[in-house]
Amino acid sequence: MNMAYVRGRMYLMSKLGLLKGLKCYQGCYKGGSACYTYRESAGEKILEGKFSYMNRGVSPFDGRRKNSACGTFAEGRKHGLWSYRLKSKRQQIQLAVGYRHGFRHGLYQATVGEESIPRWVRHRLCLTFVDGLPVGRVEAEVNGCTISGQCDAKGLPDGLWERLPVAMGDSQRCYYEVWENGSLHESYYILPQHRTTRYPCAPTIQDQLCFFVRAYCQPLERIVTGATRTWDGMLGEVAE
Repeated sequence: MNMAYVRGRMYLMSKLGLLKGLKCYQGCYKGGSACYTYRESAGEKILEGKFSYMNRGVSPFDGRRKNSACGTFAEGRKHGLWSYRLKSKRQQIQLAVGYRHGFRHGLYQATVGEESIPRWVRHRLCLTFVDGLPVGRVEAEVNGCTISGQCDAKGLPDGLWERLPVAMGDSQRCYYEVWENGSLHESYYILPQHRTTRYPCAPTIQDQLCFFVRAYCQPLERIVTGATRTWDGMLGEVAE
């Protein structure tokens, strides 16, 4: 990070913090460095206002690697839109998450690019949270397949879910799951040359979403604490 930019940002945060009776910190934080404002209450540090984090490193596999996170705290909880990024020689991840007093609320969007033989592969995930639960449309592109479906007001899968190959061919399977308020009614796949024939199979869409979130999104989100719950890709009740 450019030092002139850091000093300018710190100066601005200091001025804004002083107007609100806040203190400022710039220094070590979880293996990297952070710049934030806070207030003290009963001997505890309560994060309040803007927060930025940066971590640079080098590994034999990834080469130069940079993690960053920025957003806003309110009463020690993440609040508003946060941005997380990871960039290395072999992988790039961008994650945007909306919060309301520590609960996911609003946009959850991730884009991932990673090196894969013989080409650079891209993945994505987009959905909306309401009071900590995924609600409404879910869309993703993972491992060469598109995933789409709907969650009800309780965050449970509902209606028809699809997992379709991006590059359709005669031997490619198209997977479908029929849900009703979190209960699975049917899981099957069809082949393009036999569209009228349904072949029963085990549900796989949930596993695909969980793998994506646990591998790419969850590690970035956990770098900076301040959310009351963590999400690992499971639909429905979110684990603490």
